[in-house]
Amino acid sequence: MNIAYVTGRTTRSAIAAALAVGIAMTGFATAPAQADSLGDFSQVYVPKARTNGPVYGVTAGPGGNMWYARDTANRIGRITPSGAVREFEFTGFTTTGTTYAGLMDMAAGPDGNMWFTAFYANVIGRITPSGVITTYPIPTANSNPFGIAAGPDGNLWFTEYFANAIGRITPDGVITEFAIPDLGATGPATIAQSYDCIVCGYVITAGPDGAMWFTMPAASRIGRISVDGAITSFPVATTPRQSSLSTRLASEVSLWGSTGTYGSPSWTTTRSGA
Repeated sequence: MNIAYVTGRTTRSAIAAALAVGIAMTGFATAPAQADSLGDFSQVYVPKARTNGPVYGVTAGPGGNMWYARDTANRIGRITPSGAVREFEFTGFTTTGTTYAGLMDMAAGPDGNMWFTAFYANVIGRITPSGVITTYPIPTANSNPFGIAAGPDGNLWFTEYFANAIGRITPDGVITEFAIPDLGATGPATIAQSYDCIVCGYVITAGPDGAMWFTMPAASRIGRISVDGAITSFPVATTPRQSSLSTRLASEVSLWGSTGTYGSPSWTTTRSGA
């Protein structure tokens, strides 16, 4: 299914183009226009589900395609470079108190498949490039996996939000869990959050040091776990806030912030240029 693929430029670039037309028609110009260095951007609209499921975890996958998860719509989506979208239904799961699986984050695995977390279904999922889905239950009940990322050891690593743990899953589906140590005296005295945990992990990524790094938003800390399961954490100079959703450690070891809102328009945005 082909969908709208809208490309735009910044205002200054548009002005530059208009001035160029004017020069061609009149033969003169008072001064050369400066193009904006921010680059081009594009928006790819994805099909709306009845539940208007928000889009999460957009990630590059095999074949040059992008993949994403739809939290409340129980779908995994694939977008080609030309903007063609196909979505695959996620079925056969069981949850308590909700009708959706809570598909949150995605990562490309070393096996050529895409892997994802199902927060409410409490499973890690794998989807092949053709859309075949396999799920792997997490041993700890109601652990609620959220972030997932490929590790340097050839495995996938994920956070267990309500289990205060980090999980590792092999391409064959074998799961090992590592408890996040109690912060003790190094942690904050009180947590002004509605979360049920203090040291729970949120999003996770591979670091340049061969370890996995993850966020602990309720504790205002960044965690590090080695591939053999040793966990340490470091304080962040900020106060926990109810509106703060997550921060993500990029591959260049920069910390980025992101927020998410239910009910927002369903589209993905990409940007090129520096």
